[in-house]
Amino acid sequence: MFLEEVGRNAAEILKVLPSIATILGALLAGWWFLFTRSFSQRIQFDVDLQILDIGHPENYLAEVGLIVENKGQRQHRIYNLFCEARRPRLLEAGDGEPHFPATNFVTEQLEYFFVSAGVRQRFTKSFFIPKSEKAVFVIGLFSYGKQKLKLPSLRSKAIESVDVKGVDTHTTTRIFSVQPRTFGDK
Repeated sequence: MFLEEVGRNAAEILKVLPSIATILGALLAGWWFLFTRSFSQRIQFDVDLQILDIGHPENYLAEVGLIVENKGQRQHRIYNLFCEARRPRLLEAGDGEPHFPATNFVTEQLEYFFVSAGVRQRFTKSFFIPKSEKAVFVIGLFSYGKQKLKLPSLRSKAIESVDVKGVDTHTTTRIFSVQPRTFGDK
């Protein structure tokens, strides 16, 4: 009698076991999806510079572009998006003024920009470059998280002086040759 009861209980447990395994499998799959790298914040960040000869006697018109490509699977909010353009260090005589002072593209009024999953977005600003320049050094920076970063001042090399302790940031720097296009060039 005792052995028959144990056999019936074992049979009942074996009937429930596939359901428990299915539930555990679904929970593990959900955990894997939420906490794997594919669902985390993944941003590809780059800078670009277009230089145009608009016929001004002393300056070229330059447009710096900060390119943010969201490679993740969720929307990303950008609270800090800094850029600065200046003469390359090798060409500097001291600490000259930048062509485009360090600026946060995200103003206090905007609070943040968003980039949807799978979207490549370009943020631009324009400034002038003297025709005598041979090269331009562009540095861009953005951070993950809501904490607003503050520039110490608008002097040369301000971005490199930003306090980023405890903040995850991406920085990119490039040197561009000053080779202007004229309107109508492809």
